[in-house]
Amino acid sequence: MSNDARAKQYQKIRNTLFFVGLAFYFLFLVILIISGLSKFLKNVILTKTQHYYFVNSLYVIILGVIAYILAFPLNIYEGYFLEHKFGLSRQTIFAWFKDDLKKQLISLVIFYWALKPYIYFLAVFPIPGGCGLRCFGSAYLYFCQSLRL
Repeated sequence: MSNDARAKQYQKIRNTLFFVGLAFYFLFLVILIISGLSKFLKNVILTKTQHYYFVNSLYVIILGVIAYILAFPLNIYEGYFLEHKFGLSRQTIFAWFKDDLKKQLISLVIFYWALKPYIYFLAVFPIPGGCGLRCFGSAYLYFCQSLRL
């Protein structure tokens, strides 16, 4: 197979995986709302703290960890196995995992600071639906950022 054909095949797989990931995160958020898990998580967090910033921050962090665990098979295939299949990486799986965790932590820190104005805006101008809807909006923003939209 020529290099051009391999490059097209690689890009086609990457594009497909992007849309699969997008659908996964969308369904994850929809199921979270429909099942009532969002309200349950909000209520659990509210038993620990009433501070507005902590509630939103903990909500996003917990959902981020859950989503990372659920999407891990897709992430490892896209980031490790696919790269090795096409000879684009020589990184060990442990090195890949370490780099992936670093990437997630850096994204979380950047997102947290980007989220602060959004949380402040919601504190000043409350919307109907209470904390659950605000937390859902925070989580939605996090997942969009993690997909690089």
